[in-house]
Amino acid sequence: MPEELNPDAPAPTPGGEPAPTPADPPADPPADPPAGGVPPTPLDGGDPTPPPAPSEGDQAPDGPWFRGEGAIPEDWREQLAEGDDKRLNDLRRVPDFGTFAKRYFDAQETIRSGRNNGSAPEDPEQLAEWRAENGVPAEPTDYDLQLEEGLVLSDDDRADLQPVFDIMHQSNLPSSAASALVNQFYKLQSAEQARQLDQDALDRGSAIKALQGAWGTDYDTNINIITNHFQKELGEEGWDQLVGARDGSGRALLNNPAIMQFFGNLVREANPMAALVPAGDGAMQTMVDEITKLEKSMRDDPDAWHSKENKPNKARLLELYSIRDQTAGR
Repeated sequence: MPEELNPDAPAPTPGGEPAPTPADPPADPPADPPAGGVPPTPLDGGDPTPPPAPSEGDQAPDGPWFRGEGAIPEDWREQLAEGDDKRLNDLRRVPDFGTFAKRYFDAQETIRSGRNNGSAPEDPEQLAEWRAENGVPAEPTDYDLQLEEGLVLSDDDRADLQPVFDIMHQSNLPSSAASALVNQFYKLQSAEQARQLDQDALDRGSAIKALQGAWGTDYDTNINIITNHFQKELGEEGWDQLVGARDGSGRALLNNPAIMQFFGNLVREANPMAALVPAGDGAMQTMVDEITKLEKSMRDDPDAWHSKENKPNKARLLELYSIRDQTAGR
């Protein structure tokens, strides 16, 4: 009878040997630990021992790490300043390291965004701090001016410039810029004064030449009577003001030939005896004596009297006649 075959038996190998028995299937793999890093429980097939509780030193600080006690050294400002007193003073205005870091990132953002145009902040407290950092005084009267050698600013000068200082302060100009502007202002003023003195000298020379041509030998006399008359009538202060006065072109009034001729005529009409020297109570007798002397010269030597060289004496006699006639008509 044929041999019964076992359906579960392994198939024979080509050589007639039975095939090896297959190995048992592997056990189920351990379950993955739960999400979040929580250790597996006995139900998960894990270690049933609970993890140790964190010690006091492992407790997380309240808020950011840098605000925790001991997280930042107490001398962090000194370390960052690296011996620079100005930086250290700036850092001392920062309450803590977190604020320092925030300001750093804010500054970087400002630079990247192109908003850093050097303008002063609008907030009063920030503005005061900004001014202190940028050399701008707290008040417009507190500008510390560094003037060039030989330049001194009096109290009156400061009072005159105070409206300028007010504008400088509103524009947040530092003391260094204010000093440069004031120095330049007085340089320009000195240069203008020197230019004016040079022009006055030119105008005076032109006036003298024109008046000598107009007055001839009476030039010195007319200058004297004009000076004496106005000094007497105006007093010392009024005379100084007249000497400093200028016409519409900027020329000194007394360097204007037309004005001087007007003054000469005015004085002679007001006081015909003014041209006589000496003046005063004896002026009339002086005039009579001088006329008598000149008339005698004319009679004694007519040829010499009418010569070209005697022209000044002839002009003087005519002037004395004119004075006598004006005096007689008063």
